[in-house]
Amino acid sequence: MLDGRIQTIEATIARAQVVEESHREGVARIGSTVVVRDEFGESTYQIVGPTEGNMARGLMSIASPLGNALLDRRAGDTVTFTTPGGERQATVVNVS
Repeated sequence: MLDGRIQTIEATIARAQVVEESHREGVARIGSTVVVRDEFGESTYQIVGPTEGNMARGLMSIASPLGNALLDRRAGDTVTFTTPGGERQATVVNVS
């Protein structure tokens, strides 16, 4: 079992890419903290890479429907994303 885990980690490291820091202030990118408002209220997430997502810790993966929809958005933008329960909308309240 440990061999399989080692192979998974090695494959992840082999595919890893360095992401340059974006100099566009107020634009949601990997590493940004984004506050969004939807029908359930306001939530705060940090946008992270595809393997780092952990909703319990507030880490939103760019591979998730909402995380992908938030990329390159600014405060005031409304995004639409597809979930298993259908299409939903959220409004970007703040990006830092």
